[in-house]
Formats: sequence, C-alpha cells, structure tokens
Amino acid sequence: MKPYNMKSNALKWMAGVLLSILIIGIFQGTTCRASETIKLDISRTNIVISESGNYIIKGTTDTNTIQVSKGVTARIMLMDVSIYNPGDNRKETDLIDIKSGASVELVVCGRNTIENEFFGGAIHVPQGATLIISEDSTGSIRAIAGFEAAAIGGSAISAEEGCGTIVINGGTVYAESPWDNCGIGGGTCSRGDNYPYQRFYIGGGDITINGGIVTAIGGSDGEMQGGMAGIGGDSLTRQGSITINGGIVKASSCEAGIGSESTIGMGNRITINGGTITANGNNNAAGIGSASNSENTQVFINGGTITAKGDYGTRELYEGYSRDTQEYLDSMRGYDIAAGQIVISGGDIRAYDFSVQPVDTNGDIVKQTFLNCETGKITKIKFDDIVYGTEDMTSDGFISIFLPEKAGKLTVSSGKNMLFNDDYFNTYQDTIDEMPRTKQVIADLGTSDLELIKGGCIYENKVYRCDTILVTGSVINYRIYVHQGKNNTQHLVFQNLNVKYSLTGRSDFLILDNEVSLFLTIQGENTVSLGKDTRGLFVGHDASLIFTGDEEGDVIKFYAKDNADAIYTNYGNVLLYGGCMNFELTNGAAINTGDYGTFSLCGGSFKAHNETGAAITGSNYMKVNVFGGTLLADTIGVYESGNEEISNKTKLTMTGGTVLVNERVIFSELIVYGGNLTTRILGCGTGCDATVYGGILTIGAYLDYVQGEQNSDLLQETIFDGIVIQQNDVPMEELAQYFTDLC
Repeated sequence: MKPYNMKSNALKWMAGVLLSILIIGIFQGTTCRASETIKLDISRTNIVISESGNYIIKGTTDTNTIQVSKGVTARIMLMDVSIYNPGDNRKETDLIDIKSGASVELVVCGRNTIENEFFGGAIHVPQGATLIISEDSTGSIRAIAGFEAAAIGGSAISAEEGCGTIVINGGTVYAESPWDNCGIGGGTCSRGDNYPYQRFYIGGGDITINGGIVTAIGGSDGEMQGGMAGIGGDSLTRQGSITINGGIVKASSCEAGIGSESTIGMGNRITINGGTITANGNNNAAGIGSASNSENTQVFINGGTITAKGDYGTRELYEGYSRDTQEYLDSMRGYDIAAGQIVISGGDIRAYDFSVQPVDTNGDIVKQTFLNCETGKITKIKFDDIVYGTEDMTSDGFISIFLPEKAGKLTVSSGKNMLFNDDYFNTYQDTIDEMPRTKQVIADLGTSDLELIKGGCIYENKVYRCDTILVTGSVINYRIYVHQGKNNTQHLVFQNLNVKYSLTGRSDFLILDNEVSLFLTIQGENTVSLGKDTRGLFVGHDASLIFTGDEEGDVIKFYAKDNADAIYTNYGNVLLYGGCMNFELTNGAAINTGDYGTFSLCGGSFKAHNETGAAITGSNYMKVNVFGGTLLADTIGVYESGNEEISNKTKLTMTGGTVLVNERVIFSELIVYGGNLTTRILGCGTGCDATVYGGILTIGAYLDYVQGEQNSDLLQETIFDGIVIQQNDVPMEELAQYFTDLC
C-alpha cells in the first residue's frame, strides 16, 4: 500500500477545481473572466469577454460569435479560427463584435477565416472601439462581410456608432465587403424606413497601417452607382483619418481604392508616409481620394511607393444624364488622386491625373518628374535645400517624384552610392519633355508591360521621350496602358504581334484611358486571341482609337470566345482609316460601342463573322458611320433575340464605301447619303426610320413598325435620291420572330 501524500493530493484537488471553473466558463457561461491567459473554443459556445486579460481562441463554428464588452482591454490570439454565418441561417450579427469603449489587440496565428453571408460585418469596430492587429501576428486573417457592413469596421446593425479606430501592425490581412461597403472602414446603411442614420453615415473612422500585408476590397450592390472604398468610408458627422506608415497595401473597389465615394459626407484626411501602396478605383472613382466630393478630402504624401489609378470609364450611367452637361463630365472623371488639397513632399508616385494641382508643404506648385537612374534602395533625395521624403522607396530603373518649378541641383542616393546627380530645371511642361528624344522605341511585350504617357512611354523600367513605339513579340501576360490626358496623342505600331490572352483569361490587353488619342498603325500580320468573358482593346471616355495601315497585307485578326468583346468602348470613338481588321467570334462582338460609343469606317477593310449576336453592337445612343472602305458582317446593330424593342436613338450613317451584311442591320435610324449598302433584313420589331439621299440601298426585307406590317416597302417620301432595291424575298415566318406585336 502506497503512503498517503497529502501535498500531492491537495495539488490534484486544486487543479481539479481550476479545471472545473475553466470548463464552466467555456461550456456554461457566455461570459469569460480572466486574470491570466484563458483558452477558449468557439466551436462550443458563443464567447463574451467581459473582463480585461489575455485570451487564446481556437475552433470552427457556423453558429457562434465573439463579443468583447464595453470597457474591456483584451489581447486575443486567434489560432486557426473559422467563424462562418451562412446565409441560410438568416441571422443578423457581427461575427466578432468589439463594443464601443472596448480595446482589442488581435494576434493572428495560423489561418483564420471570419465570413458573414447575411447582415453584419466580420469584425465590427464601432466608434469608440479600438482594434489593433498585432505586429506579433505570424498568420493570416480573411474577413468577409455580409450585407451593409464593412469587413473590418462599421456595421449597419448599429449604424449610429459609425466606425472606430483600426490599427494594423502586422500579419496578413484580407478584408472584403462584397455588398456595397468598405473592405476596411465604413459600412453603409440604406434602410428604406425613417431610420435616422442613412447611407454614407457609417464611416469616418481612424485607420492606421504600420506594417503587414493588407488587401482591402470594397464591394457593390450591383447597381451602377453602388459601392464604397477599399479602405475608408465616409460620414455625415466627422472626417475620417487614413494613415499608412508602412507595409504592403493593396486597395480596390467598385468606387475609390482608398478614400470615399460619398457625395455628401465629410471626406477623409489621407496621409501616406511609407509603405508600398497600390490603389485602384472603379466606377469612375479615384484611386486615392474622392471624385464625387473631393473638396472635403485632403491627401498628404510624404514617402512610400504609391501606384494610384482612377477608373478609365466602364460605368454605364442612367439615361437621364446629358452627355454635354458638366454633371456628366464630372461623373466620368476617375482621377488617379482626387482631393480638395493634394500635398506631396515625398514618395515614388505612379499617378498621372490629379483633381487639383499638387503643392508641397510650403504651398508651392510641384510637377511630376521622371528620373532614369540606377537601381537600388533610395535613402536620400535632395533638391538644393529641399530634402524629399524617401521612406520605402526603391528605384527599379526610374522614379516618379514631384519637385517645385525652379532650377537646382538634384541628387538621389542609395547609402554612399549616387543613383542620380545632375543640374535640373523643372519646366512648366511635363518633365519628360526635358529628356533626350528617341525616334523609335521597340517594345517586345513578351518581357514587359508598356505604359504610354504624354510625350513618351515607360518600358522595362525606363522612361523614354519618343515619337513612335513599335510593338512586337508574343504576349501572354503583359499589356499596354495609355494614361489619360486631354492633349495626349500617341503613335503606336503593331508589327507581327501575337497576343494570346486566352491562356490567362486576363482582359483589356490595350487600355486607352479617358480623353487620349492613339494612332495605331498595323504592319504585317497581327493576331489577338481572347478567352471567355474578356475584352481585347478598351477605349475610355472621349478617347479615340484610330487604326491605320498602308498595304493589303497589313492585317490585325481577332479570335474571341464566348462573351469576349474584341474592342469595347462606352463613350469613346473607334476609327478605321486603313489596313485590314478581321474578326472570328463565337459570341460577344467585334466592336461593342456601349451606350454612347461610335465606330467610323473611313477606309480599309473590316470583316467580322459572329456565330451568334451582332459583329458591331451597342445600346441606347450607339453610332456607326461609314465614309469609305469595305465592311462585311453577318449582323450589325442592337441585337436581342426574339421580339426586339431597341432604343430610338441608335444610328447608322453612310456617305460612301461598301457595306455588305448577310443577315440584319438593326438600327432605329438609317441615313444613306452615298455608298452601297446591302442587307438581307433591315430593321426590327420597332422598325427603322430609313432615309435615302443618295447611293444604293439593297434590302431583302424591311421591317416597319409605323406601318404595322412585318414586311413593308420603304416609304417613298423618305427616298430623295439614289437607288433603293427591295427584293421581298425573306419568308414571312422568319420575319415574324423579329416583329413586336402591335397589341
């Protein structure tokens, strides 16, 4: 028999009591009190932390949540936690709810997912609450918001509380709000009753990023003007604060990348002191700032490497907008950086379009300066007596900095090594005009992207002042981007170029930003192959893409799969003056003009075969002009299957050239001054107003809604001159499928 050990058994008894208390805290109470580190399992119960202390949380759940009570200061370590609120639960809740007055330091270990599919946020940080993601974090957290809430920040469940203080010091953070809210920052409230806190209120927080890898994606509710920023938000009652001191930050949204998109809010004060930042706007919004209400926003850049891109015009506006009004023009402008005040005293800034003239801290105007210099981490930039901010700046062959308009000595250093050392004078023109002129740049897009800027281009991390750019090679991943500017006219040559985006699914091989003009000369045989749901060439608002070519063998061939548009523009212009354009399509369009786009054939040859749909298509106010050349296609115009009702503002105008359409020409208005137009069917269920002043018009059948007949003759009073041949050789049963019943 073993002797009785009182000390040993007493210790066992005490351990049992402590274990029982801990178990009771986990399984019975939703309230957990701690003076030392306590381990909790979210898979077993809801967790409510009501006293300050240290906590470790593990587990997986699709029913339970975490709440931190008012007045609590807690350090919480998440270790491979998964909290999921399925939409089928129909449960309105914030999955991690930090109450106003609470402060949480979150240590992220392993892989953590907080995903809400119904109403509420992933991590709710209301005004008065503080969330700090610790620099001790070694893992990742993926936060996905539900309806009317940010992934990390504000939530419509308690809209009056707005957004609080969010600090990210480390870890890998992915925050996405797919439903019309910010990734990090504000949510929105769009309740239809008399609730006093309406849309755009739930923002105005204080967001600071000091380190880590942060990706923030704002979402849209699917409406044309829906959405919030990737990082930011807006408030009716106070200005938000966004500060980035370090880390790798990527922010994008269907609205501003970093900032806001409210038309009535207080805006944000955005300060960038360091870090590597990429901010992309969409829906005609800014990369950084607020295009809709920029006067209430300030942007201060003192260091860092910043790439900011405003949207290049993909939104389709409500038909009520007039294209010639200032309201329309303002709504179309997605500035790279948009604010009432933009102050730049440092940083390598890859942004090219600003809502106001940037100034330095003294209020003096600063201009963008491109420097080709040696590669390396930049430790000092000095311009006479001005020291430029270089935090987190590294030259990859060139840098883009902002200097005052005066002569001076400019030096760029990397430690003891000099990367640039020269006298400098920043003229009132873009500083690329000060570079030596290169007659032609040859760009092989098999190795690098190509960016065209006013006066030149950026290729393989070097800036060139050049007249023309010849593009060649085989392309899979890289693309061409023409940056916006009212007076930016570029010349590009495609010579035996082979583009195969079908291998990657990446859209928009060539992007023309807003208000630029590009003369694209075709030399030799060029091919562009596109995959499903992609676009080849995009032409922005009030931009012009002009194709030219001298020889019959100068051709560009497009091969596009389902729902791929070879060329797309919503409010731009596409013109063919010479060369050959050939299209083989299974769906989509050779040219999609969107709402207000225009295609003009002035010369050359345009051939398009489309298995379904129209080769040249669009909606609302689309226009096609034929001045010369040859156009061969199956169908052109607004195409919808069944009984069609097209807009009465789509227009085809011919003054010359030859148009041969095997099936249908579907426009609400046709005007023929000259040339030769032949089509099997003209019009649709709502008819077509056709007027002939000259030329030759040959049609197999004419659909006229006004006369109420499926196959009628062109009205004689609309034929002023020229020749009209109507063959009436299309079977009536075929025409019936296109005709809208008058009843």
